[in-house]
Amino acid sequence: MQPEDSDLVKQIRAGDWQAFNALYDRYRDFVFRQIGYLAPALASIEDLYQEVWLRVVRVLREDGPEIRHVRAWLYRIAVNVCRDALRRKRRRFWQRLQFAAAPDNPVSKPSAPKSFADGIELRQDLEKAIRSLSPRQREVFVLKEIEGLTHAEIAEALGISVGTSKATLFQAVQALRQRLAPADASDATSTQDES
Repeated sequence: MQPEDSDLVKQIRAGDWQAFNALYDRYRDFVFRQIGYLAPALASIEDLYQEVWLRVVRVLREDGPEIRHVRAWLYRIAVNVCRDALRRKRRRFWQRLQFAAAPDNPVSKPSAPKSFADGIELRQDLEKAIRSLSPRQREVFVLKEIEGLTHAEIAEALGISVGTSKATLFQAVQALRQRLAPADASDATSTQDES
């Protein structure tokens, strides 16, 4: 029988790094997926992944408050790491923009956008629709529908109420339906017009 997450945390805080290995093995795929969902446009998911685990180690070395829901806590760390990376990316963008706009600096032509990875069209459409959600809607949708967290776990991870989690999920699902439905709706309309 595997030890509970809370027992692993206690063991890690007591200096048992084998327990950390067990925690890492249990949640490494979860953390990696979350970073991929939260920051798909960032340059290096691997760097963000490593930063998440470094923060986990830093927190667990300290004698802090009890961590009741480890999965939600790990998600919160992943969210914070991704938000920090996005802030840095925005800051660098504005710095480059200001540099390029300076009168004594020539502005180079922008590079062509990279093509989307090959894959199944439906999956691409769904991933695109999920990426188009607001950050909060995307977070709640991914945690609930893909990772299977409860609304209570989502609320704790994101620092929101359970009601807000439910309402945000409803809004996300509605937005996804609208974004994915036009192809079906236009097909149905054109079929009716031809009859």
